Parts: sequence; structure tokens; C-alpha cells
Amino acid sequence: MTGTSAPVRAAGTGAAEPMSMDRRVAALPRWRALALAAGLGAMAALAMPPVHAVPLLLLAFPPLIWLIESASLRRAAALGLAFGFGHFTLGLYWVAYAFLVDPLRHGPLIPFIVGGLAVLLALFIAAATFAARLLAGRGRRLALVLALQWFRKPSIQTS
Repeated sequence: MTGTSAPVRAAGTGAAEPMSMDRRVAALPRWRALALAAGLGAMAALAMPPVHAVPLLLLAFPPLIWLIESASLRRAAALGLAFGFGHFTLGLYWVAYAFLVDPLRHGPLIPFIVGGLAVLLALFIAAATFAARLLAGRGRRLALVLALQWFRKPSIQTS
């Protein structure tokens, strides 16, 4: 598959019917799906301060759910990792400011620190997408379980 969506022929007619957006997103090749997930994560990060573009969340999450519902468990986790990486890479821009106190000395470390921290935090998003795909399957239930897993409090407690 080349990533382009060919029109689907309606049964019994010669007319071509375009694919719906959720099917187009679900049919993306692996690398394009991962790039889309990372871009959606970056878009979701724009809802945070200082941009406060909260309506972008409504544009970022439906395609993520479309990607996850057609994916295997492993691919769902990879898509969550990509989404989280895009989200946290853009969202953790402020961490770099501490390294700009002495930019000649510490500036080259910024990509490694921000990128490494973004990957570590993205593991939590990967776990949420994996659990949502495992527990919910497809459709509205997947969206609900993903939301619950996203905001779930870790159950590890020390006594």
C-alpha cells in the first residue's frame, strides 16, 4: 500500500465513493501513522500554556483513536509512544531554558535532555494506548477507556 486512498466502489454501481476519514487514517502505512501520531501529539501540546489553543485537542484525539482502533497491541503502543513523544517534545520547551544559563557549555545538551525526557514520559502514553486497545477494542468504548487510562492515578503506593 502506498498510503494513498483509492476510492471504494459502491456495491452494484459504477460510481466511486470516497473513503471516510477514519478509514483513510487507519489505512496509513506504519511510518506515516507514526509521523501523524507525533504531529497530533505536538498539536495537543499547543493546548497547554502559553498558547492555550484548547480547541486543538478536539482535532488531535479523534485521529489518534482512529489509528489505535485499527492497530495491533504492539502498534497501538508504538502510536502512543509517538503521540507522547510529539506532545512532550513540544510541551517541555521550558526545560531548555535552564541549559541556556551558559549556552556555549550546556546548550548542546538540550536536544538530548528534552528528547530523553520526552521519550520517558511518552512511555506512560504508550502504556495508556496499549491498555485502551487491550481492554476496549474499538469505537466509543475505546475513547472512554483511553481517557480513563490517560488520567489514571498510578496504583503503586509505598507504606
